[in-house]
Amino acid sequence: MKSWFEADGRFYLLLSMLWIGLAFLVDPRGEFPLNDDWSYHQAVRFLAEENRLQFNEWQAMSLVAQVFWGGFVCKIFGFSFTVLRCSSIFLGLVGGMVIFRWLRKLNQGPWLALLASGTLLANPFYFSLSYSFMTDVPFLVTLLLAFYCFWCALHDRDLSWLIWGTLWAVLATLIRQLGLLAPLAFGLAAWQRDHWAIKRFLPSFLPFVLSTIALYGTLGLMQSLGLLSGDYMGANQLFAGMSLPELMIRPGMIIFYGGFFLWPLVVYYLPAYWRQLTYRQLWLALGITLFIGLTLLPAWSRMPWGNIWYNWGIGPKLFLDTAWGYNLDPRLEGDVLNGVRAFGFVGALLLILLLASWGIGRWKIFKKGGQGLSLNVSYLGWAILIYSGFLLAHPLFFDRYTLPLFPLIILLICDGVSSSKNRLRGWWSIGLLTLIILFSATGTFDYLSWNRARWRLADALEKQNISPHQVDGGFEYNGWYLTGPDGRPPRFGQKSWWFVDDDEYVISFGPWCGYRPVLSEAYPRLWPPGQDSLWVLRRHIQAPLDEIICTMEMADTFQRNQINRQNILQIDDLTRLDSARTHAGQHALLLSAKHPFGMDFSQAAQPCDRYRWSIWRYPAEIQAGLVLASPDQNFYTFGYRNTTLPDSTGWVKLSGEMQLPSSFSADSLNGYLWNNSQDSVWFDDFRLERLR
Repeated sequence: MKSWFEADGRFYLLLSMLWIGLAFLVDPRGEFPLNDDWSYHQAVRFLAEENRLQFNEWQAMSLVAQVFWGGFVCKIFGFSFTVLRCSSIFLGLVGGMVIFRWLRKLNQGPWLALLASGTLLANPFYFSLSYSFMTDVPFLVTLLLAFYCFWCALHDRDLSWLIWGTLWAVLATLIRQLGLLAPLAFGLAAWQRDHWAIKRFLPSFLPFVLSTIALYGTLGLMQSLGLLSGDYMGANQLFAGMSLPELMIRPGMIIFYGGFFLWPLVVYYLPAYWRQLTYRQLWLALGITLFIGLTLLPAWSRMPWGNIWYNWGIGPKLFLDTAWGYNLDPRLEGDVLNGVRAFGFVGALLLILLLASWGIGRWKIFKKGGQGLSLNVSYLGWAILIYSGFLLAHPLFFDRYTLPLFPLIILLICDGVSSSKNRLRGWWSIGLLTLIILFSATGTFDYLSWNRARWRLADALEKQNISPHQVDGGFEYNGWYLTGPDGRPPRFGQKSWWFVDDDEYVISFGPWCGYRPVLSEAYPRLWPPGQDSLWVLRRHIQAPLDEIICTMEMADTFQRNQINRQNILQIDDLTRLDSARTHAGQHALLLSAKHPFGMDFSQAAQPCDRYRWSIWRYPAEIQAGLVLASPDQNFYTFGYRNTTLPDSTGWVKLSGEMQLPSSFSADSLNGYLWNNSQDSVWFDDFRLERLR
């Protein structure tokens, strides 16, 4: 009997050649971080160059295994963004091979297994993230290896497969906590296989227990060594803060993405599922499709959602202008954008119909408690159910979070029916797969291309002795240099993006209010073909125009100094002035849950006006601060994060900068203090300066 490689070696070679060929087209070279991976690169550099573990405050996942993988690679080749990017490309290919091997063990033909593997590799989330050092692809590949080994253990009852599955599950869990999904799904499938016998409970869930011990043991050690990030997301935070309106929209968004990127397999396998159904069952499947399809309607206007796929292209554009929706050219609008949405909508309906047909064909088995269901279907079903629950309940949602669902659904679709060869459907599938590959490859090329231009501009600024602390170069730039505090992003209009110290210089995709261009850098673009540019902008010199000061005292409570006049305003309710806690003087403004608002004022305003403000607050850790908003609330900011440590009396200073956009249409700006908590809070010594 031929070995698995002897039988399918040419297909593995073909898959490798296609993947490597696309890598030459996209060109992964470039010494710069992408998206969140600046944080992971920093940890790898510490390990590779200084032989020590150190994580910054950005780490929300376990990450340890990926850092050791990156450190291992960099010990061989030296620390390099390109080297680490190539290590992810290699892992991406491994993931495709795992899908191919799994389907071949399920007796699918090699060409159909190749089509299924290609569907995963072509997925824009999978493809583009393979060209970064983000955790998504390393996590998914180790998770797939764990899934595959556990499936072999279920099928063959072989202890060696169980051991390998547990090891891969531990590695996946030490990249992301959700690696526990693989042993948990295995435990449920194994227990179901054994007819839910109580005595089989512990043996079934032993890999899950061991993986959990490995995770929390590692995290406990990290915490004791001071290595655990303050932003680490524990199990108690994974399902916190989900709103009902979001819960109504999210199912449709998840299905929409399946509709976009599973077209090649849906077109090929759907007719085979139809043939299994009676006429009555087919009508039932259509009814289920229409009912579930209603979830797509609330999601229509949101598609495509971030963080990877934005409107026309791939890769998050986290700059001062593009982060707020400005200068996102080229972009799809109107009928063209709706046409793209319709493509995903129809694909989503067909995917629902396929899965409904799959479920109806197995209804009799489900009614018997799942006994007799194939081990593969049972295992994948549990995994899909658990991960879908996570996607629906988790307070955060990015498009890339859907990625682990795709290989699971691919395996489920391909194992559910034996599809005979059909040349016409095959060509349709290949055509659709080619279309998705072109979008993924050209979009990723453009993503890397404009990032190269961004860092060439950054190098040009450095040669002019301009410090990174003077530059808002976008999220990755300021994250890598850690030029400012690790604060959460303010709403639109406040001082630009994460980690920005001073934004005298801004790198952007176009003009920005209050700035003038000083440098530009062209870059080639494939989607659509052409050339584009990034700019360096410098802030106009702005002079103080007027100032508002409030000392919270009884006399001259609110004093407004303008260029040629002085107005005296009073706080409406002087009873809120309290002497129990003061920062300076005799009084401070007290806001409580019963009276959460105070110090209302209005300031004349024009587009591009810039504001600097500060105020003192007691206590330090509370969600209360300054609101600045246009009268129609179309422009709104809420600054409540302290910018200093508490002083000896427990007071902290809040401060910030903001600039009105060029589209600001009101002639005034309203302000007030808001206590968004159930506790009492005191404010003192307010100052607001307007510059133009």
